[in-house]
Amino acid sequence: MRWYKHIPNLLTSGNLFLGCLALVYIFYDHITVEVSGESYFFNGHLVWDKLYLGKMPLAAWMVLLAAIIDFFDGAVARLLNATSELGRQLDSLADMITFGLVPGVMLYQLLGVSLFNSTAAFNLGIILFLPAFLFTIAAALRLGKFNIDEKQRDRYLGMPVPAAAISVVSMVLSVFRQESYFSNWFTNPIYLYAAIILLSYLMMSRFPVIKLSWNYRSYPGGKSALIFILTAIVMSIFCWWQWQIIFGLWPLLIILYFIVSSFTLKNAT
Repeated sequence: MRWYKHIPNLLTSGNLFLGCLALVYIFYDHITVEVSGESYFFNGHLVWDKLYLGKMPLAAWMVLLAAIIDFFDGAVARLLNATSELGRQLDSLADMITFGLVPGVMLYQLLGVSLFNSTAAFNLGIILFLPAFLFTIAAALRLGKFNIDEKQRDRYLGMPVPAAAISVVSMVLSVFRQESYFSNWFTNPIYLYAAIILLSYLMMSRFPVIKLSWNYRSYPGGKSALIFILTAIVMSIFCWWQWQIIFGLWPLLIILYFIVSSFTLKNAT
């Protein structure tokens, strides 16, 4: 085999490496919470209303970078005529870590942030945080179904796991950037539980979703997807320029894309 045939698998391995690195950053310099009256002390420093665990924003950027690599590795494999069953299985295994396990741990940590001052958290402990891994389980089932479902060659059935993962990491970045309104939502346990259930359901659903590809004309609904993405980019730039908000919009835009593409494909059939 020629050396360049290994490039797609190297890209996929980079995806996996970034996922492992993200896990390291999540637990890096982990902070212990000590409650004293109505004030909160972290490593001996008084903090009033902010809770930072590890290097979560850096972990979130690792996942976003991995998502970019994941978008290109398949296209590179087709361009180099280097597609293989090994590459397909490696891609799913890497996605499971980077876009399944890592976002599950992030949701676990976000629930910890939202409940660290809750009496219920002290009484029930870890039980309140475990629903975060419903996301991870749903991602595993979604990836497993994708590998054996021949119907998903020209479209997706259910929300792709990387899209669901981007929704989670955008919540993390919104919280740590303190984006108005959104950061409060993403540290509200009721919202987080609802987001976990919704994203898990969308990954497991059978709703048709337009595939994203450079060769958008080869997939049903590709033009509609391109128009939506360009519109979303313009909206994101405008919201950043006007209100310095961008990451908080991403989960809403991803779910909206899911809805729009489902209706587009249903009307096309």
